[in-house]
Amino acid sequence: MLKRSLPQPWATNGTSINRPMAVGLMIWIITIGYAFLLMLPVLVGGMVDHLKLTIKQAGFVASAQMFGMMMGVFWATFTVNRGNFRKSILIAIWIVLAADIISALIKTSLALAFIRVVAGIGVGIITGNVASLISWDACK
Repeated sequence: MLKRSLPQPWATNGTSINRPMAVGLMIWIITIGYAFLLMLPVLVGGMVDHLKLTIKQAGFVASAQMFGMMMGVFWATFTVNRGNFRKSILIAIWIVLAADIISALIKTSLALAFIRVVAGIGVGIITGNVASLISWDACK
């Protein structure tokens, strides 16, 4: 019953997710979500030093990214069975890239917090989909 309800992550082209390259890419991609958490002290310090934000504003921006990531993972858990993993991950990667580029151009804390929420949603979708893909493979 469970196997029938699981999605087919790589459509119907017969590509295996057990190939070394696919496994390596999944491991690399899932670290994207956690890299922000590891770099958080550096990013907050950079926002205070270079953007001249207060510590409170920089903390708010960092929290906004984590809130967005939580929303993205939550969203991914409910939509993972409805689509293609590859398409979802690629769209989310483009969302994160666009949000990161826009973040480099923004100077105000409120606008930066908003765009970091968008980036966090993308990162959460990536993390949720890759974690689902890894667990889907374990159920086979």
